Amino acid sequence: MKNVLASISMLAVAAVVARPVEAQARFGAHLAWAQDADFGIGARVGFPLGDELKRKGIEGLATFDYFFPKGYNLWEVSANGLYHFTQGKQVRPYVGAGIVLAHTSVGNSTIGGSGSDFGFNLLGGVRFKAQERLLPFVEARFELNHGSQFFLAGGVYFGKP
Repeated sequence: MKNVLASISMLAVAAVVARPVEAQARFGAHLAWAQDADFGIGARVGFPLGDELKRKGIEGLATFDYFFPKGYNLWEVSANGLYHFTQGKQVRPYVGAGIVLAHTSVGNSTIGGSGSDFGFNLLGGVRFKAQERLLPFVEARFELNHGSQFFLAGGVYFGKP
């Protein structure tokens, strides 16, 4: 549990670097499907890693996903770096890589068990500029750890970065 709290704390600190959050971050929500874990819901925050990297199309992305597989519970937290191929366009494709912490648990507090595992993400997607404060996206992610898994996600970012 200490590792989970430390990971979540690091993601929170990374999202709030120097300026106020509302001036730099874009928050979003998504629906996901995973090859082995069925459907899930998630939240995300995209944030710049500095003005120079932002101009080069590089940003950070932190996500939280909760899946609803049969027979066990699964949630994941990830931290990724993204590279956008285009800036200021209606359609913005991107690729990225990062780390993921997956936590599974089975049963209740008296019967069952739980475990956590770190892995790596490779991802790619496309953002669509619908309105100034609405940014839909679709994304594919491949997770590399003890058991590789393919994810699809679609959702929307809210607010103006």
